[in-house]
Amino acid sequence: MKDSFYDFWLHAFSGKGKDSRFEYWFPALSSIAACFLITYLLVKVNSFYNNGEGLSIELLFIFIPLYIIVFAAVANSALRRFRDVGLTDKNIMLITLIFNSAFLLFIIYDAFTELHDNKIGELLFNIEGTAVSLAVITSTIILMLPTDFMLKKKDRV
Repeated sequence: MKDSFYDFWLHAFSGKGKDSRFEYWFPALSSIAACFLITYLLVKVNSFYNNGEGLSIELLFIFIPLYIIVFAAVANSALRRFRDVGLTDKNIMLITLIFNSAFLLFIIYDAFTELHDNKIGELLFNIEGTAVSLAVITSTIILMLPTDFMLKKKDRV
C-alpha cells in the first residue's frame, strides 16, 4: 500500500509506464479524499475566524494549486492505467478527446446563461449532463478492467 502511494506521487507528472488497478485506485481515491478533507478543515477554520463571511482569498491560493496538483496526478495515473489495460495511444487520445468534448458543452452552456430558463438552455444542460456522465462512466469502467484486458480480447478473436 505504501509503495503504491509512493509510486503514484513519484510519477505524478509522468504519463509513461503502466499502473495496475491497485496502483491506480488506492492512491487516487485516498489523494482525492485527503484533498476534500483538507478543503473541509480549511473552510471550517476560515468560517471560525471570518465569522461566516465567506471564503477568504488566501484560501484560494491553497485550494487552486492543491486541486491542480491532485487532478494532474490522478489524470496521469489514469493514462498509465489505460495503457495497462491494453489501450493504444490512439484509443487513449480518442477517449481523452471525447471526455474533453463533454466538458466543452459546459463552456457553451455557460456562455449562454441567459438561455437558462429557455427550452434551448434546458436542452443544452441535459445534453451536457448526459455527455459528462457517459464519459465518466465509460472511463471508470475502463479503469476497472484487469491488466492487458484488451490484449487478451484480441487473442481470443
